[in-house]
Amino acid sequence: MVQFADKYYYKEDKQQAMNMVYEKLLEWPAGCVQELTPIDTQNFFVLCGMLAKYETRPKQELLDMVKNMIDGGAAA
Repeated sequence: MVQFADKYYYKEDKQQAMNMVYEKLLEWPAGCVQELTPIDTQNFFVLCGMLAKYETRPKQELLDMVKNMIDGGAAA
């Protein structure tokens, strides 16, 4: 997914690509980050940073998604 997101150069295209990445991440099961390899974990957090950078979703929504993927709970 990182390679997919990196191939877009214009801000509008990058935002659309990151929206697709976000939707795909939502399909991952709760707590799945604990099962990832170190490289895949790194790539997950790179994607999270890109989602925040391009402001594709409200910050709290991103935090909730990350929290759910780490331990299955929503961020406070």
